[in-house]
Amino acid sequence: MEFNQTNCEIQNRLLKEAMNQVGVCCPKDAAEVWASGLVNRSAALQYAVMTEALKVEYARQLETNAPNWVTGISSPWVSGYRTVDIKFPDTDSSTIELRFSTATSTGPAGDYNAVLNIVREDCFWRIADISMEEGLFPYTGFHP
Repeated sequence: MEFNQTNCEIQNRLLKEAMNQVGVCCPKDAAEVWASGLVNRSAALQYAVMTEALKVEYARQLETNAPNWVTGISSPWVSGYRTVDIKFPDTDSSTIELRFSTATSTGPAGDYNAVLNIVREDCFWRIADISMEEGLFPYTGFHP
């Protein structure tokens, strides 16, 4: 089969629609999938655990910031993350703070925090809002 832009557009639309039918079953998993997206430079992983409203805004920004959905920069890169705090203000929401470490070939390059507001949407947990230090913007492709 030859490359066909129409086929790619249809595949892209169908994949995005399919992502709405799958999700994670706890807030910590949503945070871990999103954080994994930063480590692996994957906008698709980040997008997968967002609410419908946040997905729309994120996809809009990716058109400009990372149209191929590869996020981050080659150096410094996100070398890891850890969970700093988890709060459950009620049964349908959670706030999770993560700390990301960056590195270069010569060693550590700095740490940055992100706070994820995670809500129950349908039967899955999804990120509704992201607050982060400016230093993380290049790694997400997103400026909340």
